[in-house]
Amino acid sequence: MCCTFYRNWYIESQIQEAQDIQISFLPIVIQANVQGKGTISPSDTIPLEKGKNQTFSIIPDMGYFIDQLVIDGEAVSPQDTFTFWDIHTAHTIDVTFEAQDPITLTVTMGGLQYKNSGNRWGAFK
Repeated sequence: MCCTFYRNWYIESQIQEAQDIQISFLPIVIQANVQGKGTISPSDTIPLEKGKNQTFSIIPDMGYFIDQLVIDGEAVSPQDTFTFWDIHTAHTIDVTFEAQDPITLTVTMGGLQYKNSGNRWGAFK
C-alpha cells in the first residue's frame, strides 16, 4: 500500500482490495507549571481535543500572592483564572507565587504599645 499525506488529506493509491483504515489524532496539550506556594487547577499536562476551551484556577496559599503569570512565554497581568479559548495548538501556563510581606499592627493603650508581627504580640513601653 502506498500513501501520501497532503495538508489535511490522506491519499492512498494502488488499492486492490477492501481496506480498513483507522485514524487517530494525538491530543493537544497544555502544560501547567507552578513555582512557590499555591496551586493551579487543573495542573501538570492536560490533554484536550482541538477546538475546546480550558479554564485554570490559580490560588495562592495563605500568606502568598500571584507574583507572575506567564502564558506561552509571555507575561500577562496576574489573575485568579485564565481561559484558553478554541484551542488548536499546544500551550503553557506558568504561575509564580511569592510570600507577602508581614503586616505589623501597633496598638497603644495605657502607655504601653502592643505590636503584632505575624502571629506574635509583644508589649513595649
